[in-house]
Amino acid sequence: MPDNNGKYWILAVIDSWDDSIMYFNALGNEAGDDFEDLIKLALNDLKILVGK
Repeated sequence: MPDNNGKYWILAVIDSWDDSIMYFNALGNEAGDDFEDLIKLALNDLKILVGK
């Protein structure tokens, strides 16, 4: 899931098989709380869709 905060791009890769999330940020910053909440919501929605 790519996101542009208006200045640069960040990328989150959700691996539903391993229930893991990889976060890539060119500036080396940590993910913000809003972005982490969005990722967790997307992962939960994916689990509902695939029946996990």
